[in-house]
Order: sequence, then structure tokens, then C-alpha cells
Amino acid sequence: MKFIASRLEILISLAFLWVCAGIFWPPLSYFVKRPTLPLDSSDSTNLIAYAVFAGFLVLAAGFRREEMLRGMRLAWPILALIALAYISAFWSDAPELVLRRATTLAITTLFAIYLIVRFEFSQLVSILVKLNVIAVLGSFAIAAVAHHLVVDGSIDYPTAWRGVYNAKNGLGASSAFGTILAVYALRHGYGSRLLAVAVIPANLVLLVLAQSATPLMLLAAAAYVAILASAFRQRNAGGFAIGFVLAVIGLLGLALLVIGWTDVLTVLGRSATLTGRTRIWRMSLDNIAERPWLGYGFNAFWRPGEVEARTMWQQLHWIVPHAHNLWLETGLGLGIVGTTAISLVWLAAFSRGIRVLTAPAARHAVFCLAMLTAILVENLTEYEFLKAGSLYWVLFVAAFAYLGREVLAARAGAAQRRRPVVAPLAAITAQR
Repeated sequence: MKFIASRLEILISLAFLWVCAGIFWPPLSYFVKRPTLPLDSSDSTNLIAYAVFAGFLVLAAGFRREEMLRGMRLAWPILALIALAYISAFWSDAPELVLRRATTLAITTLFAIYLIVRFEFSQLVSILVKLNVIAVLGSFAIAAVAHHLVVDGSIDYPTAWRGVYNAKNGLGASSAFGTILAVYALRHGYGSRLLAVAVIPANLVLLVLAQSATPLMLLAAAAYVAILASAFRQRNAGGFAIGFVLAVIGLLGLALLVIGWTDVLTVLGRSATLTGRTRIWRMSLDNIAERPWLGYGFNAFWRPGEVEARTMWQQLHWIVPHAHNLWLETGLGLGIVGTTAISLVWLAAFSRGIRVLTAPAARHAVFCLAMLTAILVENLTEYEFLKAGSLYWVLFVAAFAYLGREVLAARAGAAQRRRPVVAPLAAITAQR
């Protein structure tokens, strides 16, 4: 019975990860040619899926009550963000929408905490690699039997692939993160090395076919951080020297990127407007200024009932789903209060990673720092943070909770080493 329950847990977890990854999901949006649902409506398949997953989490939390409570304590800053999302219903013009979306976000977040409680980190990486294999095989299979489905067909990129996702950027991000996961799994032997070896070049091919620039940047940033963190993790003079040089090079490279970002975009074949994003950003800033402190409510700005959103859609000539930037989207929903809160959470995440970088027991610290960097870069031009049903939000929460657990372990180990050794009373008496 225990064996069956364990396998059932794995299957349901994989199903939820499938939904969060967006593989052929929602199915009606992918396969059926019909008008897009209004941005303030819910897909029926999503509602059913999240109801099932909510019930599963209730059962899992009941059987793993102590572990889930510990996991929630490790992720308390993130839970505070969710509480803020719920509270924003009080000042939003669409309180029901805010509550609904905050609830799906809470389910996604608790699922991420459950993952880090239920699975070893290495086992979770192996599962994610298998999920990426499914996405890669699915993308090539769809291209073979129904090529019209695999092509994004947008005006700016008519030949770009979207694979098993609803947009080309989804395929690009999945390919980039899949490459990171597969390289890490291959190096440390998590799961099948044969799968990891096969999926890395396949992901790179799909990355090119997706014609998406941001995934290339996040891959480069993640690789740089991984090398930098690995140097410091050596805990010797040579590693520190290499890390210091790499840090200086990175800062100089970042400065050059800021100064000559238009030239970089030209090399990548992108316009200085970032496919119209700069105009979205300017208009988003104007709307944030209308409600600067608390915003319009969590994920409540982009809806037909919001006059400011409709005005932007009319001026941009397309229905923008989000601000294409984490801080601007949070500013629209939760104002300065929300942007300050997420900035503190990001600082806490990297602080945790740096604090345990040299701790021998924190085996996945380098990987977590690289993954956090990739997620950060992805959210500079997209919105996948504090987002219900986002695999990258799941990865962030899982890494945050894992690093929190390692911080506590490192602190306990340091306290144990500092504790003075007191000889037993019997030994002292014998010496006398």
C-alpha cells in the first residue's frame, strides 16, 4: 500500500509540473482555433486541474504535517507576498478576480513547498529533466505530424516555433532551463545520463527555432554565475582569486552591456524597442503613477473592465497580457509596497545562496544560485514570478526553501563547532 501511495504521489506531482510547465496546456488554447478567452476569465480545464491539486495538497499536508509546516516556515517571506496578494482585494476594483488568482498562486506555492519536502533535491532535478524530455519529444512530434501547430505565426516572427507551448517565448524559456537542468543532472548523475546527453543538443536546436533572445541571455548569465560560484566554493586561495577576477570581469561586462545594450540587441537580431516592450514599459510606468503605493490589485490590471488597460491595448494595437517585466507588473498590481516586498525576497534568496555557498553539506548551492539568476533574467522581459501556474515560480520557491533549510543546517553546525568541550565529571574525578 505504501509503495502504491508513493508512486501515486510521484504521478500527481509530475502532472502538476506538466500543467505548470504549460505543455499542451490549456489544451483548448493549444489545439482549438478559437478566440482567446478574456484575460479576466478562467479556463475550465485549469479550474478542474487546480481543484484536484488543491485536494491532493490537503491530503499530502495531512500526512506530512510536520514537514510541510517546516517548509512553510522556511518560505515565510514568500507566504507574506501571497498574503499581500490576498489583502490587495480590499483596494482592487475586481476583488473576486484578485481572490481567485491569489488562491491559484497559493496552491502553486504550496505545491512547490511540498516538492522540496517530499523529494530529495537530486530526485526533483531528475523529474524535471524527464518533464523536459517530454516537452522536447512532443515539440518534434507535433512538427512532424502537424507543422502548422508548432509554428507561432506571429507578425514579427512568422516562422518561429512554439513547440508544445502557447507561444514561442514559452518554448525558448523551456529549452534554456531544460539545458541547465540536463547539464546539472549529467554532471552529477541524477537520473539517466543517456537522457541528459540526448536532450541537451535537442534543447539547443529548439532554442534556435524559437527565435527568442532572452533565453540566450539567461543561459549565459546562469553559466557565468555557476562558474563564479564554483570558484568560491573551492574554499581556498586559488578559488578565491579566480572568483575575484571573474567577479570583476562580470561587473565590467555588465557595465558595457548597460552602455551598449542597443549594439547587443543588434547582434542578437533584435530592435532597440525589444519587440515593442519599451513602449509597454513607458505606459506601465504612467499607470503605476496613478496608483503608486498599492496598485490596482494583484493581477487585476489587465482586464477588459480596467479603463487604463483598454487604453493601452488600443494604443498598442494588441491585447497585452502583462507588463513584460517583473517589477513593472508587480507595481501595477501591488504598487511600491509590492515591488519593495519582492525586491526584499530576491535579496533574501541570493543572500541565502551566498551564505551556504562554502558549506560542504549544501550540495546544490551553486545550482540554486545559477537557477535564481536565470529566473531573474527571464523576468526582465517576461513575467513568470509570483505567477500562478508558472514552473519558474515553482523552481524559485523550491530553491528558496532548500537554501533556507541549508542556512539553518549551516548555522546549527557552526554553533556545534563553537560549543566548548567539557570533560565528564567522572573523568575529572579520576584525574584527581
